[in-house]
Amino acid sequence: MQSLNNHSFFHTLEAPGASGLVVFTKPGCGACRHVKALLLALAADIPAPLYELNVEESPGVAAELDVFHLPAMFLFRDGALWGELHAEARREALLAAIEAAWRSV
Repeated sequence: MQSLNNHSFFHTLEAPGASGLVVFTKPGCGACRHVKALLLALAADIPAPLYELNVEESPGVAAELDVFHLPAMFLFRDGALWGELHAEARREALLAAIEAAWRSV
């Protein structure tokens, strides 16, 4: 899972043809660690690169995307924001939500 910051976020994800699933986290967030571990375990089954953004180090992007709770996940496809992804923090639910979102883009 590649780390992004305020400087690399839009450059990486809004490039022509760029896609990815970004999880917004912060140190000390137990739910963030859990979702990150699930995503890493599912990485081979996810049809897009995985990215992480630490909101304590890069609050600008979180503010711009109105991130109010953590962890938060956003899907980008073909250089554009698809939207926020909502799913239970369970392996099957997370994978189903990602696959459904990816098909609907």
